[in-house]
Parts: sequence; C-alpha cells; structure tokens
Amino acid sequence: MTLLHSERSTCLNTRVYMELLLRLAEKRLDDERDSLLPRAEKGWIDVKALLRQLGWQDDATRRNLLYQHIHQARKHFEKAGVVGAVDIIQRRATIVTERSGRIGQLRIGVSKIDIERRQVACDAEVDQQSIGSMGAGRSR
Repeated sequence: MTLLHSERSTCLNTRVYMELLLRLAEKRLDDERDSLLPRAEKGWIDVKALLRQLGWQDDATRRNLLYQHIHQARKHFEKAGVVGAVDIIQRRATIVTERSGRIGQLRIGVSKIDIERRQVACDAEVDQQSIGSMGAGRSR
C-alpha cells in the first residue's frame, strides 16, 4: 500500500488490517459516485455489515478483533508520519434501531482514494512501489 500524504509517498508492507481499509475505501468510493448522498454521509457502514463483508461472525470476539485492527492501522499510519493518522478510520456515535438494536458505524477518513491491485511488496517501509494507493489526511 502506498500512502500519498504531505506531498510525499510512503510504502507500507502488507498488514492484516489492510483488508479492513480496502472494504472501507470501496464503500467510500461507491458513495462518492452517489450525487444525492450528502458528503457528510459518504462512506459510513454499519459494523454488522462490515463484519459480514469481511466474512466474520457478529460476536464480541470478532468486534474486538475489528477494533484491534483499527488501532493497528492508526498506529502504523502514525509511525509512517501521516498527519491525522487517528482519523484514518472514523467512528460515528452509535444509533439505535428497532430491528437491530445498537449499531455503530465506521468509515475511512479520507475522500481522495485510488485503488490499484498489484502484487508488489515494498523493499523497505518507504518506497515508491504500490499495492494500492490512497491519499491520507482528513476528509473535508
């Protein structure tokens, strides 16, 4: 994965949490194509739906694992020097529905995203090669 941030490029070797980022990025891109959806609503996905997309059961163990992946992603982005790394995955306050009970929502915290699928590993943590690319920083 190559991050484009602060006018530089940082290559990140494959990590477990990257499947989560990919799912969130795909959701954000799909929503960006919907001109009727308000910008503030783009990219949000219910945690239960995200777990299903990842092929995981909706239980406390899997939710815990999901939150560990979020923490790992934020720390890795911070270590790579990404400003606002804590916002790479955003959480929205829980909503209550009659059918599903309490549902939390997540989204990728950037709106400028480009996904390229290639099997290329970084020679080092900082490199120009990419598995995918995404602009990192706060969405506006």
